[in-house]
Amino acid sequence: MRVNIYDVAYRAGVSVVTVSRVINNVPTVRERNKQKVLKAMKELNYEPNAAARALARGKSGVIGLLTPSLEDAFFGKAIEAIHRYLMDQGYFLALSITGCDYKNEFDIRNTHLFTQDRVDGIILLTPMFEEILVPDLKKASIPYVLIDNQDTSSSGTSVLIDNYTGAYEAVNHLAGLGHKDIVHICGLEEYLSSQERKKGYLEAVRDKGLPKYPVYKGEFSVESGYRCTKQIFSDGLKPTAIFAADDVTAFGVMQALSEMNLSAPEHVSVVGFDDHPLSRQLKPYLTTVCQSEEDLARRAVEELISAIEGKEKRSTTIRIRPQLIVRESTGPCLVS
Repeated sequence: MRVNIYDVAYRAGVSVVTVSRVINNVPTVRERNKQKVLKAMKELNYEPNAAARALARGKSGVIGLLTPSLEDAFFGKAIEAIHRYLMDQGYFLALSITGCDYKNEFDIRNTHLFTQDRVDGIILLTPMFEEILVPDLKKASIPYVLIDNQDTSSSGTSVLIDNYTGAYEAVNHLAGLGHKDIVHICGLEEYLSSQERKKGYLEAVRDKGLPKYPVYKGEFSVESGYRCTKQIFSDGLKPTAIFAADDVTAFGVMQALSEMNLSAPEHVSVVGFDDHPLSRQLKPYLTTVCQSEEDLARRAVEELISAIEGKEKRSTTIRIRPQLIVRESTGPCLVS
C-alpha cells in the first residue's frame, strides 16, 4: 500500500500537522522536528500529495462518508475500498451510519460533523436522503460525490453501476443457453437500481422475442426470494430460469427450489446480482452480475479530490459497467 502522511507522522513521532508544515516549508517548525520528518520521509520514500498540502492550507484532511448500513455486502465492500483509496491519498475517513428509514428524516444532527468545517468533502453512499442532505452541502460549499443515488438528473457528481446493462446481459446469457421462459423477481420498487434492473430484464425479453411473464415483487431478501419462487409455481408458471434482483434474493430462490425437489441448473437456472461473498461459497456457486466496488470507490475518490482541489467545475454522472460472472447455477435449457 502506498505510504501516506499518517505513516510519516507515526515514524517521526510527530503530529500530522507538523509533517504538513515541513512539507510546505513553514518556518515555525522546530529544527529538531523538521529533521525527524525529513528522515522519516526519506526512509519511507514518501512523496507528498495534495492532501498533505491541503492540511497546511487549513484543511482538515478528513473525508466524511454517509451510509444507511454496514450490513449490506455491497455497502461494506465499497466502504473498505473507499477507505483504502483515501488513505493512499493521505485522507482520513469519518463514517456516519444514517439508518435505513428513508421515509422519515433521520436525526440530521448526525451530519453536523460534516457541516462545520470538520471535513473537506462528503461521499454519500446511499440511494436515499439526497433531497435532505444535498441542499445543505451546497449551502455550506462542501464538495460531495453521490454513489448509488436515486436521481439520474442530480445536479451533483454521481458514480453509478449500470444496472440496466447488467440485467440485460443476465437475460442475454440465459437466452443464449436456450432458455425462453425466464421470470424476474425484482427488488424494492423505490430503489433506482431495482427499476433499472427490471427495465433491463423487460427490454432483453422483448428484444429476444421471449414470452412475457409477470414480474414478481421482492425485497432484496432471502425470504422474498423464497416466497416469490413458491408463488411463481403456485401460479402455474414453469420457468426454466429465474433472474433475481440480487444474490440474497437468489439464495431464497434456490432454497424454495430445493424444497420442491427442483435444482439449479438441472431444472431451473438462477442468476443473481451483486457477487455476494456467499455466491462463490454455497453450492451450486451462483451465476451473478458483479458490481465493482473497487471501480466505484476509485472513481468517487478521484472525483471528490478533484472537486476539493478546484479542478472539477462541472458535475457529471459516471456509470460503471458490471461484469457477468458465470458459475454453476446456470446451464443449458433441458426442456424442449
